[in-house]
Amino acid sequence: GKTALIAGAGPSLADNIEKIKTNRDKLVIFALNKNSEYLQKEGIIPDFIVSLDAENMDRTLSNLDSFISKTNAIIDVRTDSDIVTKPFKKIFMNFSATDFFIKKVSKYNSYMKFYETGGTSSTFALASAIKMGFAKIILAGVDLAFKENVIYTNGETMKRVSQEVMVVDNIKKKLVQVTSVNGGYVSTRDDYQAFIQHFETIIKETGYTEIYNISSFGALIQGVKNVPFDNIDIATTSTAYDLSTVFPFKFRLEDFIKDEFIGINNIISLLSKGQFSLELVSSIIKSNLVYQYIHNTHYH
Repeated sequence: GKTALIAGAGPSLADNIEKIKTNRDKLVIFALNKNSEYLQKEGIIPDFIVSLDAENMDRTLSNLDSFISKTNAIIDVRTDSDIVTKPFKKIFMNFSATDFFIKKVSKYNSYMKFYETGGTSSTFALASAIKMGFAKIILAGVDLAFKENVIYTNGETMKRVSQEVMVVDNIKKKLVQVTSVNGGYVSTRDDYQAFIQHFETIIKETGYTEIYNISSFGALIQGVKNVPFDNIDIATTSTAYDLSTVFPFKFRLEDFIKDEFIGINNIISLLSKGQFSLELVSSIIKSNLVYQYIHNTHYH
């Protein structure tokens, strides 16, 4: 089998970048969009750029068309739609358990699998690699913690406003301590603490055992093997991943439309009675389109 490497945005990616370059032909690389400029400067073209950013995509992908044109993208339904204007070779849609509509229509497609990614690109990349069936997955720069005051691969430092609070993109984040890969404690953000739990949930749900974390200081993720890069037996297969093995999103459209028409007609019939009922609530929930419309109207 092949070995995937998830290039996170944490400081330890820079610590291991030369070893990644040396072993590039043995790895299929999933890079977060935040790392695109850094990887371009290092001369590494990933196989996939993974993004969940819901807005401001140009902050990470502007002026990188030549680089982008040599790789593929993996996105979610929540990803900023501007990404489709970028010259990627191919753009793949990966569905997560957080999208209610897609989860409901999955009954019309037997290949769809869902994991709770928790809204972070790193866990989204992990779920993608697991679905694609890699024999081993290496986490590089998935520190989920800070190296002293350095918070990202590009050397960006923490903007601390107090002993317990930092600011990221003008948003205050609470600082907490979590267990590190070394058995001690390391500083991180409270939302990163939640991301650690999302990683552990995916690993537990899938039963996946061949995940390796090469961070020398980052947060401990239960179910992951913490080892130096040199101690991993990397499969010596070509990096040219066969994209034909990725199942396209197809579902039984005729069955879907038939079921929706039946459901909507039933809702109209119940509404014509002019009274609220449990049967009406049940019918709305069963209708994929009506429920999604109400959900979006309520929350947006």
